[in-house]
Amino acid sequence: MANLYASLLSLQEQRDNNLSVEVLESTKVTVDSVIETCYAWTCESNWSKYREGRKYADHFQQLETDLRARVDELALAKITSNRGALESSIRRKQNSICARLQGGEEMIYAFDPPDSVNGERASLLGRGAFGRAHRVKERGGLGPRRAMKIVDIDRALDVGVKLETLYNEAKLLASLEHPNIAGYITSFEYGLEFFVVMEYVGGGHLGVQIGKSHDVKTLRRCALQIFGALDYIHAQGVLHRDLKPENVLLVVEGDYSSVKLADFGLATQMVTAGLRSGVATLNYMSPQIAANNQRYDAAAAADDMWGSGCVLGELLAGTRLGDRCPRTAFCNDLQAVEDVCTQSRKADGVLGAIVCDLLKTVPAQRPSAAEAAARLVAGGGGASSERSPPEEPNRGGGGEAAAERMRREQQEQKQEREEAETKAEVKKRRRGAKVAHEQREEKEREEEAERKALPSHGASERVIVKCCTDWRWILEPLETDDRDLAELDLCSGCIGDPDAVRLAAAIEKNTSLQKLNLAGDHVGAESAARLAASLEKNRSLRTLDLTGNRIGARGAARLAKSLEKNASLETLNLAYNHIYAEGAARLAKSLEKNTTLQKLNLAFNDIRDQGAARVAESLEKNRSLQELNLAGNCIYAEGAGHLAECLEKNTSLRTLDLMINEIDAEGAARLAASLEKNRSLQELKLGGNYIYVEGAGHFAECLEKNTSLRTLDLTCNRIGAENTARLVECLEKNPSGMTFGLTCVFPVGVFARI
Repeated sequence: MANLYASLLSLQEQRDNNLSVEVLESTKVTVDSVIETCYAWTCESNWSKYREGRKYADHFQQLETDLRARVDELALAKITSNRGALESSIRRKQNSICARLQGGEEMIYAFDPPDSVNGERASLLGRGAFGRAHRVKERGGLGPRRAMKIVDIDRALDVGVKLETLYNEAKLLASLEHPNIAGYITSFEYGLEFFVVMEYVGGGHLGVQIGKSHDVKTLRRCALQIFGALDYIHAQGVLHRDLKPENVLLVVEGDYSSVKLADFGLATQMVTAGLRSGVATLNYMSPQIAANNQRYDAAAAADDMWGSGCVLGELLAGTRLGDRCPRTAFCNDLQAVEDVCTQSRKADGVLGAIVCDLLKTVPAQRPSAAEAAARLVAGGGGASSERSPPEEPNRGGGGEAAAERMRREQQEQKQEREEAETKAEVKKRRRGAKVAHEQREEKEREEEAERKALPSHGASERVIVKCCTDWRWILEPLETDDRDLAELDLCSGCIGDPDAVRLAAAIEKNTSLQKLNLAGDHVGAESAARLAASLEKNRSLRTLDLTGNRIGARGAARLAKSLEKNASLETLNLAYNHIYAEGAARLAKSLEKNTTLQKLNLAFNDIRDQGAARVAESLEKNRSLQELNLAGNCIYAEGAGHLAECLEKNTSLRTLDLMINEIDAEGAARLAASLEKNRSLQELKLGGNYIYVEGAGHFAECLEKNTSLRTLDLTCNRIGAENTARLVECLEKNPSGMTFGLTCVFPVGVFARI
């Protein structure tokens, strides 16, 4: 259809402008009649081919030839000399004809019910960014109800979604067959719209159940079905990519013991064609998707599992995520995540613990769908083995008795199916446990070999040790100060609080270890305090990574105290640690006295403006820190202003990361003004804020005067094409010239290098 439409415009451009008025008046054809005839013929011809079961995509060339012949008189006669009028007329007729055909007898499916209320179809199930969904039935009342998604092809094409992509996604849906996934019926293109017919699930969605009282067994059964569906699609290499309560449908209204997943693949592809999705979907994004501003095609199975944790957390806690954090994404509000975990555990210890693991910041720490289901079954979350009570004798009303028997039979079938799924999950879990045991034994053998080989290294060699299971053998080399040991990697949850205390005691005696990685190791405040005490005496450690732990403000305060006395640590990574403003303030105070720390990462700790202000105040006195990461900390214009003031005085900072905050045009203006006076900052990252057009203008002005900045990241700030061009022009006026090679990264993909 797009080709036909382009043909009309092409012929309009090629018309003869020198035809006389007499020729025009003698022509009896009109613009409207030609367009209406052409498009009516095209739509009807395509539809008849579809009804006969043929593929009509290869007939477009013949249709275009016929159209050119039909509008030949129009082009020669020069009915209109205004291209805009012709284009408007084409679009108007095109829309009216397609709308009329969709409501006519040609369509197999009819709206159910067919009437309208206040101009809106009563059959409407919902609307999306690029289409809508209706409840339909086959004409004549035959067959069950269906759900029909209607995609506006024009709007999809405008944002880069190709028609081929819609067909491919439909084929993907057709390949999925699972009792907890809404079934695919068919799909087709008609007029300017793409139709997908799916199984109709009439019980509403899970979102309406949030805030209501829940039966624990029924809720666990719901979770088990969600995990089962996710495990199935992940095994097929398919990702849902838009898991939220509205996409978990109830088979029976008010009864969430039987659910089906819907709206993945096709709908998600349309949503992700833009830079960001709607606010509702943002609340279910994993930290990795939100932090990197990735589109959903970069998602992984762990991101689906985060979404399932959000959905189940809402049910257990009884509050929508959007109500908890209306101004930022849920994954960026660490306090909100902690509250959901706490309330979930109180509501149901077994399922709540699984939800807490699903909401882990590090993807590798989230259980897979199969692992989550196995844990739920082991904790008593499987289908009930109880059967329905024996049928009571019929006391009249044969129809009611038959309906009751049918209901019981369906219930028994459902229980049998769930029991079979449970047995399959147990078998899968046992197989997985066996494989894991074999892998663990293999790793233990390898680590034992490393332990035996460690003392034999010469004094000039440096050993890097990475432990995944039994790491305690490394304590002896640490305590005996084996000078071959340079780096120790204990990330990914292989130690906890008690072991961290033993490790800290060993580090206190060591004088050779330079790098220690404890990311994602469940290190709490007490363990952090013990590690901090060891740092006061250790003089060799250069890098300490505590990403993704739970040291909190108390642990941060103890680390801050040790930094005042430590004279060796150069890099400290405390991202995702629930430090908040209080912990940031204590760390900032230690920076005033510390003279060795060069890199500090406080990303995603919710320090907000108060914490940013204290950090900025300390930077005015610090002369060693070169890299500071404050991404994802809910910093607004006020906090950005404090940081801007410190940039005017600080002479050591080289990199400042403020991505995924809440900085608007006002905050951008203050940062830009400080760059005119700063002579040391080389890299400033502001991606994923709310700078927009006005804020970008301030940076354009500062680029003409700043002589140090090498990289300015303004990705995903909607600065507009006009400001992009202006920034590129300002680079040419930058006084740094070719000496520094200033690079600016823009959302439209412009990379300018002077």
